[in-house]
Amino acid sequence: MRKVLSFVVALNAFTAFADDEGLEPTIYADISEAAQVDAVTFDGFRGFIGMVFQTMNYQACTAKTSENTENKMNIFSLSVGVEYAKAFRKGFLIGVDISADINKKKKKDGNWTDLNRAYDTDTVGTYGNAALKKGKLESEALTPNMSVKLGYLMPRYNSILFLKAGLSKLGGTYVYSYSGADVSKVDVSKFIPVIGLGGEYKINSKLGAGLEANMSLGKTATKDLGGVSHKIKLSRKDIRLMGTYRISAGR
Repeated sequence: MRKVLSFVVALNAFTAFADDEGLEPTIYADISEAAQVDAVTFDGFRGFIGMVFQTMNYQACTAKTSENTENKMNIFSLSVGVEYAKAFRKGFLIGVDISADINKKKKKDGNWTDLNRAYDTDTVGTYGNAALKKGKLESEALTPNMSVKLGYLMPRYNSILFLKAGLSKLGGTYVYSYSGADVSKVDVSKFIPVIGLGGEYKINSKLGAGLEANMSLGKTATKDLGGVSHKIKLSRKDIRLMGTYRISAGR
């Protein structure tokens, strides 16, 4: 108690002296760029979760024809993952992340006349009237992703902008149908290169919110079905809205 009273008396004496001399107490705050960067940290281990809207593109043709059959499928997914980032020079960050997009398997029916006709021709008219044949595109329920990020800190806005590049494993199946029955299918699962850009806003020392857009460069796979070779190209575009949680600081 004595120490507290002594501090109060000393503070009052200093204030009275400052008033008599026309002085004002001065408080110093470090607003340097380095201090701002320290205050807005994106490094260390972080977890993230969010929603993904993606458009999967599927192109297919038989090896004996040049006619491509193309279809698109829009899918909403839940994405979860972890990231580790590290500052490597003033104002820059480099990081790696792994994630998985999870969604309910989706099917899309369609009258893919060109592909059906080509398949029927290559199998010497096994199923007769190709016009009766239809098909459906089926998506996979799980899409694993991995990427490397290069970020630039903007402390004044509590934000970071980043570019990313990595791999995403896409899968798709095309099912041939005849008179309402599935007769055969061709499926492919392939790692494809992905590039993207985005940004993140730091809400506080733990939480952040980010938005990013990604585009795959597409990958062609060859698949044999009943002696008929198919060429299948998969690609994807997506928009991600993510929430992040900082687990631990970088070292």
